[in-house]
Amino acid sequence: MKNKLVSVNVTTYNRSNLLSRCIKSILRQSYKEIEIVIVDDCSSDNTEEVVRSFQSHHECIKYFRHSNNKGNAFARNTAIKKCNGYYVAFMDDDDEWIDSNKLQKQVAIFESNSVDNLGIVCSGIKRHHVSGKVTDKKPVIYKNIKKKVLGGGLIHNSTVLTKKNIILKVGGFDEKMLRGIDSEFFRRMIVMHNYNVHFMEDLTCGYYEDSPNRITTNNNNVLGLKNTIKTHKYILKKYSKYYFLYPQPLLVRLKIMLILYFKLIQKSWFENKKKHKSSSF
Repeated sequence: MKNKLVSVNVTTYNRSNLLSRCIKSILRQSYKEIEIVIVDDCSSDNTEEVVRSFQSHHECIKYFRHSNNKGNAFARNTAIKKCNGYYVAFMDDDDEWIDSNKLQKQVAIFESNSVDNLGIVCSGIKRHHVSGKVTDKKPVIYKNIKKKVLGGGLIHNSTVLTKKNIILKVGGFDEKMLRGIDSEFFRRMIVMHNYNVHFMEDLTCGYYEDSPNRITTNNNNVLGLKNTIKTHKYILKKYSKYYFLYPQPLLVRLKIMLILYFKLIQKSWFENKKKHKSSSF
């Protein structure tokens, strides 16, 4: 029987220097029934040139470019519309797959039907810290995954395999989210739609914390802090009835928000002081 097609959806923006590493790691997969769907969110660098160079040797690569920057969630939804796979794997442009059998293992788990209402198969990662340190992070199995995922991110996007029909049923990615787009999507699958998760012990992905272009999500600057606070507020509103059932993760989020507000006040004060000082010369 022919293997089912896996669409590997990659969204990218101004990371042409990292995208090659990402694509090469996908092409090394032992599971060959794949298409690579790359959505370029209107990059201003040579991203298209990089993708075209791969396309000349690999027919499985499809390239789509937005005429203007629409944001990561919109780009992810474009990839969903354009892909044809029965299964869908997500891949961030600055990550790489370090296990060439990742997809083979994950498809086998889905095909075995060993878990009822299975929606996500994911794994651990090798985390590359900004300091240069590399640590292994294996997934932790929680008794109450709904409670845990309401408190924060639990699943790494680039390790996930799911099904296209599930993505469509859940409604794709929330384009109102300013950050944590993938975490919200997985949270919705688990909490609102009751899908189960299979956590592989394998470390299948290299995850890099020092990638550029993180100004809108980096909590070390004012814009990033503001976006993070807005995101927490939005999540609390969207999942309010579930937080009523699970008050502990609600307290976790409120505590995080309090810390973020304090950091925002500090950062704003420092930047205003710096601006005032420079203008006085």
